[in-house]
Amino acid sequence: MNKKSAILQMFNGQRGHHDLVSHTEEYFRLLRENIKEEEELREKLKEHPDLLQILEKINDSFIEMCCECEDIFYREGFKFGVLMGIEIAGDSGE
Repeated sequence: MNKKSAILQMFNGQRGHHDLVSHTEEYFRLLRENIKEEEELREKLKEHPDLLQILEKINDSFIEMCCECEDIFYREGFKFGVLMGIEIAGDSGE
C-alpha cells in the first residue's frame, strides 16, 4: 500500500482518532461564550444551592448526550465509508 493509504494512516495513528480532529475557530468562539455565560449563571446561583445542583445535573446529562451523539455519528460515518468502499471495489465501470 502507498503512503496515502487511509488504512495505513489509521493503523499508524495518523488519522481516524478523535484526538486528531481539529476544531474550528467558530467552535472555540462558541465554547468561550458558553463558559462565560455559565460562569455568570453560577455566580447568580451561589445563593440558591438547590438550583446550582440542578444546573450540575443538566450539564452532566448534556455532556453524556454529546458523547453518545459523537459515537453515533462516528459509527455511521465509518459504516457509510465502508459501504462506499465496497461499492467502489465492486464497480466494473458500467
